[in-house]
Amino acid sequence: MQCLVLAGGLGTRMKSVSVNKPKALLPVGHQTFIDWQLQWLKCLGMNSVALSLGHGGEVIEAHLRTKLGSPNYPSLAFVYDGPELLGTGGAVKKHLHMLDQDFIVTYGDTIVFAPLNKLMTSHKDSKKPLTIVILENRNQGDKSNVVFTNQRFHYDKFKTTPEMHHIDSGMLVISKEHFKSNSHEQKFDLASYMTKCCEQGLANPFLIERLFIELGSPAGYENFKKIFEAPDFSLEKLAKSAGLL
Repeated sequence: MQCLVLAGGLGTRMKSVSVNKPKALLPVGHQTFIDWQLQWLKCLGMNSVALSLGHGGEVIEAHLRTKLGSPNYPSLAFVYDGPELLGTGGAVKKHLHMLDQDFIVTYGDTIVFAPLNKLMTSHKDSKKPLTIVILENRNQGDKSNVVFTNQRFHYDKFKTTPEMHHIDSGMLVISKEHFKSNSHEQKFDLASYMTKCCEQGLANPFLIERLFIELGSPAGYENFKKIFEAPDFSLEKLAKSAGLL
């Protein structure tokens, strides 16, 4: 099982707390956010992660190279988006050559409460090229962007409607050949590919119950620290409380 973590953004919303440090390296307890994220993925069964890096990527790589071979981390590969911002879709496209036929994508500022083995099974059983991990939030925590009913599954990040009561959780499973054949631009947002697949009936919904933890804002960072710096915190306890272990 392989995951591409998109960690190449500029982190502009976090400048007030990160200053010139990549947000992935913000301290949380005795280690950094990226350490927690990678250990979380390993805890859930992920064995291989490719980190797509951009701004500050060399510093992130130098930090994580000291962790290589640790049993608490998946195997790590480091890839770079290059001098131009490619968008999330462009970053995936650039690194397709090193990814499995079916691979997970998540973002470098998010902890997602998804059972990864069940997620991959759902994706393969669906026979569809895209699986979107979703949860019901009714605009709590962030704006809902998914219609999910017995009759319809539709995602649109840019055109939200009152019938949207779910949100994408920041985790996908993508089938490489379909993505390669249907992504013709070099710079684009994954959201456009996700919407297109939904419109064509080619997207599989995977429903989870717990809202993701996101580091995308100073408030999100404080919330993350509140959870992960609790005196009795452990990843195993968190995973068990969410029904993932």
